[in-house]
Amino acid sequence: MVNRLTTWALVLGLGILPVAAQASGNSRGGADQGQRMDRMAKQLELTENQKTQIQAIQTRHGEAIKAKAQSQAPAQKAFREAARNPDTPPAQLKALYLAKSDKDFEFMLERRTKQQEIRAILTPNQRMELDKLQAYRHGVKEGRRGKGGHGKGWLF
Repeated sequence: MVNRLTTWALVLGLGILPVAAQASGNSRGGADQGQRMDRMAKQLELTENQKTQIQAIQTRHGEAIKAKAQSQAPAQKAFREAARNPDTPPAQLKALYLAKSDKDFEFMLERRTKQQEIRAILTPNQRMELDKLQAYRHGVKEGRRGKGGHGKGWLF
């Protein structure tokens, strides 16, 4: 009896750890914007002037990106619900898909514009380093999704 109780307490305690770890970061459990900026500044060896310029770019595009992300949600939801419903006519499904795609494209363009503005203030060496970091990050994300097999992209 005591053994079972101890086992259940341990299982429940371990189950709470991921939730507690997420509480310190953003809702997805990652670093917040300030921590990402600090990490990027260090890895790219940004000057104070570059940091200031990047923060201004992020602020300028931040609200637009947030608004476009919020406008995406209803179109995505409508399309998902229609796609799951076998009675949805193909013409309606296509119209919903195109509306969703338009919202996705607007969001992508805003983020792309922000990224291009940031790249423009970097030196050629900093852009090369940023490309390497992004390629690594992309590879790690693919590994998490299991593309090409379980655990690809991880060393352990």
